[in-house]
Amino acid sequence: ADTYSVVGDAAIVEGDGWSPSSLSNDMTYNESMGKYVYTRENLSLSAQTYNFKIVKNHSYGSGQWPDGVGNFSFSIGSAGSYDIMFVFDLENNTASARVCTHTMKFNSNISGVWVLSDMERSDDYLTCSFSADLSGNSSYEFEVVVAGSTYLGNYNFNSSYKSGNLAFSSIHATISTADAGKYVFTYTYSNGNMTITYPVTYTRESSQSANDWGTICLPGISNVSYYSNATFYSVAGKRVDGSNNPTSVVLVAENGVLEAGRPYIYKMTSAGTFSLPHTGNESASVHNGLHGTLVALSNSENALVGKYVLVGDVVRKVASGASVNLAANRAYFDLTSDEASGGASVYVDAGAPGRYIEIPLVENTATSLNEIKNNDDVVKFIQNGQLYIRRDGKTYDVIGRNVK
Repeated sequence: ADTYSVVGDAAIVEGDGWSPSSLSNDMTYNESMGKYVYTRENLSLSAQTYNFKIVKNHSYGSGQWPDGVGNFSFSIGSAGSYDIMFVFDLENNTASARVCTHTMKFNSNISGVWVLSDMERSDDYLTCSFSADLSGNSSYEFEVVVAGSTYLGNYNFNSSYKSGNLAFSSIHATISTADAGKYVFTYTYSNGNMTITYPVTYTRESSQSANDWGTICLPGISNVSYYSNATFYSVAGKRVDGSNNPTSVVLVAENGVLEAGRPYIYKMTSAGTFSLPHTGNESASVHNGLHGTLVALSNSENALVGKYVLVGDVVRKVASGASVNLAANRAYFDLTSDEASGGASVYVDAGAPGRYIEIPLVENTATSLNEIKNNDDVVKFIQNGQLYIRRDGKTYDVIGRNVK
């Protein structure tokens, strides 16, 4: 395979500067970027312009970029310690140097006193960031600093935060938070811009009772730990009868962070409503037959005919002409694909035979199958080709989920 190396001014490469023989300056291919990269860290550089080339197979005769006369270059505005990522795009015959200040700090009074904290540089050498959990309806001061706590006062501040929630003095910026949550302060090396990613709050519009079920789909990532009055589930699959009609939806409990745009089912653990801080702007997605929607849907436009919606603790099929509306940030089921298979009884709504098919939600109770087998008080039986076990008045399928 061909090898590509960086040659250039002695201050920015190892070995004999412009000599292509040094193996220390070889680049590696970065799969995620689709480009060759070479990095140097903690370089002491003067305020000047630096030049470099890319050489193929340690020989100018094998290939060089730029081809012939000329070099690639970058400029340092003030003397200091820097990290550099050299990036070579072989497909387009171009190269660049991404220059980062070696030590970037975030100075703030978030903890109640002024503290200098390290900012985390991104793997692509384009940005660095600092994140913190901030309280709602509070004010904090902050600034970005370089080595030795020297104030970096010449950056342009572009913020995605709510208009009017930022103020500036000659030295510090002040942020006034409306919502609690994780705030991320991101500094871009190339232009000095600072961007704040902040939580947007989704609030369930009506109060619910304990054990009520619902669906949710948000365009941003939400941290479940922000509140504790609901449990979230993903759809693990479905079960069908001998005619391949869906008879139950199988759920698995989620922990930690919910994925942006992905639909979920939740069950209230206590009465009330809830709010979820989230960030991002992803489109609604589909997961195992559960379709998220960020906009309201109405069956008057036949948007839901043939689909299934969660009603109470069952999933019902929507008939043509049925008065069914789905609010924004919800989800519905399309159970026509084969996510899972098995046998179970078909449940029909006695009040409207043939109009709705009720599909009970099956919670994964993680009951030990070995525990059931070792108990003498057990009855095993087969229904519609599916093996079940009954103990203490409860019925379990063969993998231990409590289905009745």
